[in-house]
Amino acid sequence: NKIILLAAFIILVFSALIALYIIPTVNNIIETRTITKLTQLTDLPYMELQRQYEFYQSGDKTEDEALEDALAAIRYFRYSEVEYFWVNTYDGLMLMHPTAPQLEDTVVINLQDPDGKYFFKEMVDKVNADGEGVVSYQWPKPGKEMPQPKISYVKGFAPWKIIVGTGVYVDDLKEIQRDIYSKVLII
Repeated sequence: NKIILLAAFIILVFSALIALYIIPTVNNIIETRTITKLTQLTDLPYMELQRQYEFYQSGDKTEDEALEDALAAIRYFRYSEVEYFWVNTYDGLMLMHPTAPQLEDTVVINLQDPDGKYFFKEMVDKVNADGEGVVSYQWPKPGKEMPQPKISYVKGFAPWKIIVGTGVYVDDLKEIQRDIYSKVLII
């Protein structure tokens, strides 16, 4: 009985350690790394905006040509096979959205997610305040009926007063977490 009691106590202590420390730490690491990844990924379209702006400044292109070429290039930027970037203005005009072209040339600042959050307005506010930042909201996901929670990173390009952004769905992160949880439980 003493051996069984001791074994149960050890299992209980390790289970509490996993539940109260390891799992929250893993969740925090996944979220932090995801935001870092989104930050780094956003640098690619941002650099394209800078490159095209330099063409405009040097006189090689008109401002409209440079912006149009930047948007055309960014439209085809992808990572993880399906993830994309979009571009809107500080005023909330959608300039380019590769998966929702119906939004292009429309003002999206008043779009709300199912919780009533004005997420594009929050993106603009974040860029106006800090130049860049993270915004959480809900957005339609291919293959799902209802909008799904999403974390996006946005960065402002001040010379043209435009914002480039990208994001990941939270359920994709939850899948990674579930995989880690199952491995921890097996161990």
